[in-house]
Amino acid sequence: MPKSVVELWDPAFADRSPCFDTLRPALERLDCSRFPSLGCLQQLVDDIVPTCAKRALKLAPAESASPDPYERRVFETGELAVRSSHWHDLFNVLVWCVFPRSKAALNRRHVAEMKHEAPGRRGYARDALTQFDEDGVIVL
Repeated sequence: MPKSVVELWDPAFADRSPCFDTLRPALERLDCSRFPSLGCLQQLVDDIVPTCAKRALKLAPAESASPDPYERRVFETGELAVRSSHWHDLFNVLVWCVFPRSKAALNRRHVAEMKHEAPGRRGYARDALTQFDEDGVIVL
């Protein structure tokens, strides 16, 4: 039987590579003995993000999040859908904590691009924004 995501949690994951060093200030505020809960992540966001974000982010369980498009929902309401014990969503929250102005700028650009797209279709500009947001690396 495959292990669940929670069973695969490794509290020392960030020690494996210096590429996680940027996330360390946010990670140090978490109780990382187990996968951070939604409440724990919300507390982290409340402690860090309001200093730079236009509106406070409200983490919501993905299954109960608004059906509006993800980027528009974040832009208009600050609601960030988060799946429980999900690595992708954990890293998204951590990056919001470490780079809130960059994430907000990417979000604003997504919403601006939506005005030029057919409903339900994502164009090249938003594909590029998503690729950078989810896979990009900036080397200083």
